[in-house]
Amino acid sequence: MLAHLIVTVAKLEKTGWAIPDRLRGSESAKGYVLSADTTKLWLRSYASNLFEFEDEEDDAARYHNTFTDDMELEIPALERRFM
Repeated sequence: MLAHLIVTVAKLEKTGWAIPDRLRGSESAKGYVLSADTTKLWLRSYASNLFEFEDEEDDAARYHNTFTDDMELEIPALERRFM
């Protein structure tokens, strides 16, 4: 199983600051959103599995990657720092 962390960065037109918070809705356990000055960050977790199997036609190894969205992201140091 491979864990993936997707970081999205956007520049905002207005200057602001917000305490890091969980993503909204059904994604709340899967990531965080935070902003400072004119930058906003989204952190989101995903997972994937890479399976190896033998192709019966030519006996070569083949790989199949499956995606899963049930990974939870926990960053206790980030949460404690702003509480």
